[in-house]
Amino acid sequence: MMLDAFFAALVLVGGHQAAPAPEVIGHSALGRPIRAISYGRPDATRTVLVIGCIHGDECQGTKITRRIQDAGAPRVARIVLVHQLNPDGYRLRVRQNGRGVDLNRNFASQWIPIGTRWDPQYSGPRPWSEPETRIARRLIKRIRPDITLWYHQPQAVVRAWGQSRPVARRYAEYAREPYRSIPWPNGTAPNWQNHRFPGTASFVVELPAGVLSAEAAARHARAVFRLAKSGYWVDAVALARRTSWEEANSAPARSISSKARSESPGVTSTPRTASSITVTSNPSLRASSTVFLTQ
Repeated sequence: MMLDAFFAALVLVGGHQAAPAPEVIGHSALGRPIRAISYGRPDATRTVLVIGCIHGDECQGTKITRRIQDAGAPRVARIVLVHQLNPDGYRLRVRQNGRGVDLNRNFASQWIPIGTRWDPQYSGPRPWSEPETRIARRLIKRIRPDITLWYHQPQAVVRAWGQSRPVARRYAEYAREPYRSIPWPNGTAPNWQNHRFPGTASFVVELPAGVLSAEAAARHARAVFRLAKSGYWVDAVALARRTSWEEANSAPARSISSKARSESPGVTSTPRTASSITVTSNPSLRASSTVFLTQ
């Protein structure tokens, strides 16, 4: 069944939707299915897309997407969930996908060649070289989300840039998390969405390292629902349209502060020792022993 038809076939019960079956929207580099699940009317006033995991060793966000799935979505909005965009990396317990590519450096916007296969931020041989990023592109173009959240670890901060900053700040307020405006690294998903879809918001929620508590997962899920139901995003979109994308993203890499660089190493390839963590990876793979504290 095509995803559009799947959305049209959804059944609403009271103010919330009954649990629909997940829809396979593509397959990973190693052939594992990637699924999306949608709640709410296809003609809802707004659509929110939530990605639980894009880096295989940063997957505590799936606890939040599962909470959202269990609760159902309010009638006023459509919420589309992708629990796991990188099933191969999750199985291998590595940041990258099954071909050693950092998916969040493989999107087309400001893509640059970074590293080699199995390096923490290897951007792939070219933009969109990986099936997982093409699946995300196809889904985003089809559903045109007003707001997209990408869960990562382990910085414990909500981060955004450009047109996405007002909505990201509001999410941070709802989730009771710190917020920082940090330029997007090259080739990231929010970078591409901010370029490609003016007037929408796509931002990163960095969860803390380790296991996400049930209380924290519930708090973040409530923040997603509040953002989906709130009229605030309309004001934020209007603000984004009054401010050109170029103005909001005018800081070139050479003018970014050293503090921002340390948190956005897609801009610079020199990591700090204090900003790295050990990765448990498949010993048969040529993998770096560190990953940078970055989205």
